[in-house]
Amino acid sequence: MEQQEIFPRQHSGGYNCAIFLLDQNTRAASRLLACILLGYSYATEPFIVTHNIFLGLGSNLGDRQVNLQSALTALPPEVDLLAQSPIYQTAPWGYTQQADFLNQVVQAQTNLSPKELLAHLKNVETLVGRTPSFQYGPRQIDIDILVYDDLCLESEELTIPHPRLHERAFMLVPLADLAENFRHPRSGQPLSEMLAGLDHAGIHKITE
Repeated sequence: MEQQEIFPRQHSGGYNCAIFLLDQNTRAASRLLACILLGYSYATEPFIVTHNIFLGLGSNLGDRQVNLQSALTALPPEVDLLAQSPIYQTAPWGYTQQADFLNQVVQAQTNLSPKELLAHLKNVETLVGRTPSFQYGPRQIDIDILVYDDLCLESEELTIPHPRLHERAFMLVPLADLAENFRHPRSGQPLSEMLAGLDHAGIHKITE
């Protein structure tokens, strides 16, 4: 059974998250109930909710800027792009014996569920040319779900917000270009505080 957080509750960090157990057999009824409790307007069929998301993109193989642009071009129509950060050149994280990355964050909207969005992003990565590699290794393209509404989700396949968002300056610096007042959905920590505790060395803006 997939564990998905939907309904608001108070966390120790002071921000809204909630936990709700969801399986395929109860998905439709649960969405309808969520719609009623959260005050959304709805129709019987189809039931569509638009979700606000932030995605992190990175590339350090081949023509890195072309890879980023190719990924952005392939995201619609499932993902509707609203804004994109400047591109940053960043030192590799986790495994340092590789070329620098180009990183970017985009703000978007989608009607896809988290699992559907993950599948779509994996398809886009394959389309751009990503091939299997080791953890934190070099890659043509990497697309991560950083934030999906204020959802807090933990499953075998996916964790939202991104589990290392708070410790990766190469994600937070471009995120700050789009949402300087952002707070971490799980901890409630402001973006400025997260950035203050991280080393920004090796992160250089290359486009506006």
